[in-house]
Amino acid sequence: MITTSASSRQPELRARQLLVAADPTPGGAAALAWAESEVAAMPSARIVIIRCNEPMAPLLGRDEGRELFDPAFSRMVHRSRNHVGGDRVDVAVRADTTASDILATAGDSDTVVLPAPPIGPVHRLMAVAAQTRATIVAVRPSRPRPEVTAGMFAGKVLIGIMDAVQDADTIEYGLAYADRHGLEVVAIHAHQPPSSGVWADDDDAPQLIGHQFGLDVLEAAVAAARTRYPAVPVRRVLLHDKADRALSRASAGAVLLVVGDRGRGPVARHLLGSTSRRVLRDADCTVAVVRSPVQDDNVSPEAEEGY
Repeated sequence: MITTSASSRQPELRARQLLVAADPTPGGAAALAWAESEVAAMPSARIVIIRCNEPMAPLLGRDEGRELFDPAFSRMVHRSRNHVGGDRVDVAVRADTTASDILATAGDSDTVVLPAPPIGPVHRLMAVAAQTRATIVAVRPSRPRPEVTAGMFAGKVLIGIMDAVQDADTIEYGLAYADRHGLEVVAIHAHQPPSSGVWADDDDAPQLIGHQFGLDVLEAAVAAARTRYPAVPVRRVLLHDKADRALSRASAGAVLLVVGDRGRGPVARHLLGSTSRRVLRDADCTVAVVRSPVQDDNVSPEAEEGY
């Protein structure tokens, strides 16, 4: 059930360093372009481009080494520096596997930007998502795949909300992003109602499930953040389906889908599954997963089916 208190934390202030797993591929270019658009809108932010699996890693650590042995990557770095400023783009060249290098480099307060399927490898994205405490952004093309029709939320920022307290950072991140880029927000609560369509109170008296109640609690969840971003239009939407299916379906044509992570540790996420991980894999738009500040490996899988 969605609770009504809100947090004053502002995750956009934590995203001062964006770690981008980029290489001279369409996926790497898309991830870097997303990070550049964020840095351009956040004066205090900077980009660290992680270039992994390089056989000439010691030499490629120098600009002249990259120019000689990896001209395509060097051109990518130069373009990025020309776009956002040379002092705001660094390069970290690694010789280990991509996932392990990202995990070793990322701090809890960083934002990790990766290309997502179909333009990036799913195994790398899932490996990083399962183990890092950093915020993750999985970048996809701005248009849905040819077989997917843009949905009714095309061009919007979607925020999946299950709980106003646990999702306070998620709500703040989504509204701050929409404010920076001049976009509309759609706040979504998705859950699969019981087949009876009723709920029982403490007296076991059956009551019909009314949609207005859900809209009211959504409003309470976003109220505090809405006052900080009065220029951002916010719609409230209830979707009656499992959270991962509902959010993935709603994402067709959206600019960004923001979801929270319930704070589980890696073992629990592996055993129980995670809505955020399924959305990372299956959504049709760029997805940001904002980590909860508190870990709880005791969250039941049923609790995560509502979002």
